[in-house]
Amino acid sequence: MQKIAVVIGTAVVASIVAIAPAFATASAAKGVTATKYAKAKASAHATYVYGGIGPSHFDCSGLTYASWKSAGVSIPRVANDQLHRLHSVKTMPKGKALNFSGVRPGDILAFGTSTSYSSHVALYIGAGMMVVAHKPGTRLAEIHVSTDVGSKNSASQHVVRVVRP
Repeated sequence: MQKIAVVIGTAVVASIVAIAPAFATASAAKGVTATKYAKAKASAHATYVYGGIGPSHFDCSGLTYASWKSAGVSIPRVANDQLHRLHSVKTMPKGKALNFSGVRPGDILAFGTSTSYSSHVALYIGAGMMVVAHKPGTRLAEIHVSTDVGSKNSASQHVVRVVRP
């Protein structure tokens, strides 16, 4: 824990204890909660429906949105907004496989053809696996991150960025 002094002019006005480590722990716990929600929906055979946000039909960003909402965290609804408005954990150069160092359950994997645009997202659940809602008429699935998921918009995409609420 770190103590920070707030100074105005020459007077110390207040002393604040930094709580960043506690926030990081809470965020990790909320990521686990989001992961449990996504896994439960996949186990319950929820299906992909464009624009779906639950409880039994989801699109890709609807799944990440509802998963984090179950953990009490509000995130943007649309994949590209999730890419640009959440904290970037990793950026992946084109053609490079995802290195899982620093990636934790609940992180959002943004798929695309460049690091500036994402048309597809999935929820990382640990051990190289993700829960994905990827094509109309399919069920949510737990699959390995290296699986070519494609999407309704593209035949092939790769993880371009990992973001964290």
